[in-house]
Amino acid sequence: MSDSVLAGVSLILYTGKNYAGTQQLVAHGDFGELAISSASWDYASAAMSSMQAFIFSDVSTADASASYLGHAEDLLSTSVSDLTALYPSATQFPLNFLGLNPAIATLVRLVIDPEQAAPDAVASTALVGGSATNITTLSLPGRPGALGFVSLTEGSSVVAACPYGTYNSADGTIDWSGKMGSVVLEYTGGRIVVVSTSGFPDGWDFGAPEQQADGSWTVALNGGVPAGNEIAAISASPASIVNDGSSASVITASVVNANGLPVSGVTVNWSTTAGSLSVASSVTSANGKATTSLTDSGTAGLVTVTAAISGSSKSTQMTVTDSKAGYVLASLAADKNTLLNDGTDLVKLTATVKDGNGNLISGVPVYWSTTLGTLNHVEQDSDTVGESHAKLTDTGDTGTASIIAQLDNGSHKTLNISITEFRQLYFITDAPALDYLDDDSTYTTENAVAIYGKIGDVVELTLTGSELDNPVFVDNNLNNITIVVASVPEIASVTDHQEVVTVSTTINGEPQQPGTLTFGHFPTVDGQSLAATNGAKADGICYNNVYYNTSNLQYSSATATLSGSAVFAGTNSQSLALNLPAPSYDYYFTITNTVAEEVLITVQLENYFTINCTSRFDV
Repeated sequence: MSDSVLAGVSLILYTGKNYAGTQQLVAHGDFGELAISSASWDYASAAMSSMQAFIFSDVSTADASASYLGHAEDLLSTSVSDLTALYPSATQFPLNFLGLNPAIATLVRLVIDPEQAAPDAVASTALVGGSATNITTLSLPGRPGALGFVSLTEGSSVVAACPYGTYNSADGTIDWSGKMGSVVLEYTGGRIVVVSTSGFPDGWDFGAPEQQADGSWTVALNGGVPAGNEIAAISASPASIVNDGSSASVITASVVNANGLPVSGVTVNWSTTAGSLSVASSVTSANGKATTSLTDSGTAGLVTVTAAISGSSKSTQMTVTDSKAGYVLASLAADKNTLLNDGTDLVKLTATVKDGNGNLISGVPVYWSTTLGTLNHVEQDSDTVGESHAKLTDTGDTGTASIIAQLDNGSHKTLNISITEFRQLYFITDAPALDYLDDDSTYTTENAVAIYGKIGDVVELTLTGSELDNPVFVDNNLNNITIVVASVPEIASVTDHQEVVTVSTTINGEPQQPGTLTFGHFPTVDGQSLAATNGAKADGICYNNVYYNTSNLQYSSATATLSGSAVFAGTNSQSLALNLPAPSYDYYFTITNTVAEEVLITVQLENYFTINCTSRFDV
């Protein structure tokens, strides 16, 4: 090790144990990943001289599901030949490192008593003194963590932003509840002092920092005694039930302490003005919630349920309606009426349930069925706005899917969805041939193949025409091309003289049905030529090309317009002004559409001549 350690101040990480492998020199404030898991270490040993290594687990206050069981925050002051032995699989990974020069800055830890009342977890995001590095750390009950790293320059201070919450020792999660405090630490007169704290619960006290043998400092947190609890909220789901004796509404009460944080272990007593409760009392869980259920077999009307604890109570009302016999499936709707059979495309279905008076009703079972395709479930109760939802997908079928949504009493609605073949290739054809372009034309006429495969698909396209060097792909000037699909659609443009071209295709080595591209005439009317391609997909992304040319006409402008739902690409407009700076001038532009239809394209030369052509968009 001695030949690898630099003289004086140094911290070196090694990819292997026993200071073997590739070296990484770490300066004060440098940080990075040490290990992604107990089986995958970036660095397995550390040599240091007059330096320290702070090792810490990830902290994410934005992720309420993150578990901090095995959370690690350690300050290493001597060389370690095998870091993997210090951190077994029970440690919270990933692990990170921070280089710390104790002559530049010192670690200040926060010590939280293991018996601290909730809230009892404090995170800290702060600048590492003497560097430009910010890190986030965590202190837990009985497990001190970093509160900050303070520069040892006289008068230097660190401001730590400190979210705090309640630690669940069973699963390691923390309920942060959006609470935020702040601590200002300062180095003055040879010691660390707590200058100020703010935003923390009443009664919290941060003790005077005490220096430790390794040069670091600790600050003890006295969390005080929690104030009385209260019921913060009560809710019923669903808010309406029928008086059949079995339909139930789940009543939930949320109990918090004086700081607004959930409290577990509190007994909630329940009462109701009508109906029956599943339990008369229940105990709050780790999230501060307690529940009971209401059923009713009596007279329809409003029912009030009350939750009570010592010194606090809250009530909620539910509607009890007559038996489901009078309910109707009032409507059945879909977000679209066609579905691709690719197994990915889906149709969202909504059924609405009402009573005999037209009121929206929740908690009613709605049964779903289809003659084609697959539904994501066969039953879903109506929600608080009387709606039940389902999703339809399909793989391989074509035809009409008849969707039925039905109630227990037989009330039902039917809706038809057209299932169509998923097309991977669109052959965009009928561009004018190169033969008809002027020598000084500003564009090249192109047909194209639009590829709608999956990301990563390998698509091989080959062109067959009358001559070996024609036709060609624009991207490589060859008659074959290989494309790896990176985005959808991929567009392979083709140019050629007048002829019909055959396109042979394989996708991931599997041959596909050949297609054709026609390069044809460029018709001229009143000194103007106008032509457009056909066959683009009507998805608002794929485009048809439009080619326009004037010949020896002494006019300065023209206007192009579109029928149907088509728009000029990039403008979202159906009208486009064309400037004609010379007697002979040409234009090339693209159009898109979200509707499968034939579009009429009209170009009017000032107020005199018009010329038309059509362009087709496919499903």
